[in-house]
Amino acid sequence: LGTNDRFVIDGNGYVGIGTASPVRSLDVTGGDIGIFNSGASGAHMYINSAAGNVASVLFQDNSTNEWEFNKDTSNYFVIQDLVANAARLTIKTSSGNIGIGTTSPFAKLAIHAMNGETNTRLFEIASSTASATTTLFSIDNMGAASTTKLYGAGLTVCQSGNVLTYGGT
Repeated sequence: LGTNDRFVIDGNGYVGIGTASPVRSLDVTGGDIGIFNSGASGAHMYINSAAGNVASVLFQDNSTNEWEFNKDTSNYFVIQDLVANAARLTIKTSSGNIGIGTTSPFAKLAIHAMNGETNTRLFEIASSTASATTTLFSIDNMGAASTTKLYGAGLTVCQSGNVLTYGGT
């Protein structure tokens, strides 16, 4: 780029803004991109891919892929951790089911431990103060539930045919 150039269209038809060597259809270097609409219809960004293909937004750190939001080939919405090569969150379009740690959520909310993880909390409710965090309720990847306090009457827990009934207050 010359000192007065603001954009370039190269021989491939690639457009560069802030770069003399664009490598994509539109390559913007050195600044933010804004989409603004002062009207009542809002502002939109569209990513359209052919049927059966992935449409995605990649987040990079120093040109290294870190995260990806995508519509995968099954038409699910996926947040992908590219460093660990793992889907962290999946929304199944046909049912609205949400999966954490799974790409095939079978319930409204399905939480899975990652392959090889043991003794992992899958779900936790906690209370935090400035000096400490206290776990109030948790479920681990073996199905064990734990709580720090039992209030009210009528807690029943069933696991492997065993039944525990708590009737205290």
